[in-house]
Amino acid sequence: MSLPVPPTPLHGPLPNSAQRRWHRKGRSLAAALLGASGLALAGCLPFGIGAVEPSPTSPPPTASAALAFPTLIPSPTLTPGPTSTTAPDVHAGLGAYLYRDDFSTNAGWEVGPDARGGTTLIDGRLVISVSTPGAFRYVLGPVPEVDDFFLEVGIRTQLCSPRDEFGVMLRVSPAGDHYRFTLTCDGGARVSRILNGSMSGLVPITITGYAIPGAPADNRLGVWANGSRLRFYLNGLEVFTIHDASLETGGVGFIVRSGAAGQVTVAFDDLTIRALLPTPPPALTPFPASPTS
Repeated sequence: MSLPVPPTPLHGPLPNSAQRRWHRKGRSLAAALLGASGLALAGCLPFGIGAVEPSPTSPPPTASAALAFPTLIPSPTLTPGPTSTTAPDVHAGLGAYLYRDDFSTNAGWEVGPDARGGTTLIDGRLVISVSTPGAFRYVLGPVPEVDDFFLEVGIRTQLCSPRDEFGVMLRVSPAGDHYRFTLTCDGGARVSRILNGSMSGLVPITITGYAIPGAPADNRLGVWANGSRLRFYLNGLEVFTIHDASLETGGVGFIVRSGAAGQVTVAFDDLTIRALLPTPPPALTPFPASPTS
């Protein structure tokens, strides 16, 4: 898939030193994720896999962590996404491209198979598969560390069941701390924070009505990050806004987690990261001139 030529794009793999630094981040991140779940990986892997997800240590701010999921029969054909004629265009406040990847070639992503699944490039998409119940797999991108940005990525579910989860990792630190914006196969969405090996739900699983459930289905995730303010988009529509100052900068990755069925395959495509345009200061209202005698 081709993308429009950006004004001043920066793209492609990082220098060798940066790639080695991201490989070290992958190993730290695997330890942090598995430390939250209480299990350890056998050996050091170039991409992340785990047996279970970490359990939240604090309850969601507005809803119980125990949620019911409806039974979903995947559709044999793609369902059209939601449309809106009144939503503001977030792209109007964006600047130059900081990174872009259409996955037509491998720009430095760690790929490979194992007994629990694998990560590979197929037909211009980065595909992550998990074949073990309750396991997860992540992959970190060859993306420069960014603080304020707007990220978008296309996500196609090729095979999934209720409680399967997939999405993006943001502001990933060398220690494995990060934010997650994920969807569930049955149309839910949530925001989580991994900090010091523990996961907290910043937004509980919510059926927004803007995610296309089932498989196959195409959705597009977006994240606008400016300091402690984070805004999350589904198919061009803003669904969540949070304020959290725990993580200020970091890398980018993708994550896929299987539920009880243990069979989930998700493809990622057309990743773009753009700078935010500076916000002009508000215009000052002049005071009326004092009357003169």
